Amino acid sequence: MQPSLTRVHILAAAHQVIRERGLAGATTKEIARRAGYSEGSIYNHFQDKLDLVSCVIAENLPDLWVTVQELTQKVGQATVQANLERVAEVAQIFFYEMIPLSSAVFADPELRRRYRDQVAKTGGPINDYQAISAYIQAEQTLGRLTSELDAATMTLALLGSCHEYASLAHVLTPEQMPVPPEKFAQRVVAALLSKT
Repeated sequence: MQPSLTRVHILAAAHQVIRERGLAGATTKEIARRAGYSEGSIYNHFQDKLDLVSCVIAENLPDLWVTVQELTQKVGQATVQANLERVAEVAQIFFYEMIPLSSAVFADPELRRRYRDQVAKTGGPINDYQAISAYIQAEQTLGRLTSELDAATMTLALLGSCHEYASLAHVLTPEQMPVPPEKFAQRVVAALLSKT
């Protein structure tokens, strides 16, 4: 069943307002105004502000998930470097968008508990880790990656690098970034694969 357009518009507006004003400044009144609806419309689709913010986080996850799902279909195709570069490109953009939202979640105990409950039901970020690890293991089985690599650790290193790069991008100017954005994915994957 497709979500209603009203709900989609409210989620998009909430995401935008939270990015601009932070969680404390993201009032339901402003979110409703941006979405073009009455404030009461929010409560037709969400339990409360915490529920709305939890849904903004959870429903932004599929962007990375789609790329990771595509990766699982690329075992033995193209090069491992190119396949993992695509994940790194999307992951660092994804994390850049998610850091302000996730910071708001982790700073609020009730919101953190609700998000943890959602992750317990859906798998959340662990789905990405498991799928990337499975891809790495499948490439090891084909002999395209050395079996000396620990797939779980390599996955953590890849996504952790993307997260750190995204964090730096929030506080440094483009000139201060240790690696230019257009070269980040290539360089981080090359570094991870240098032992292969």
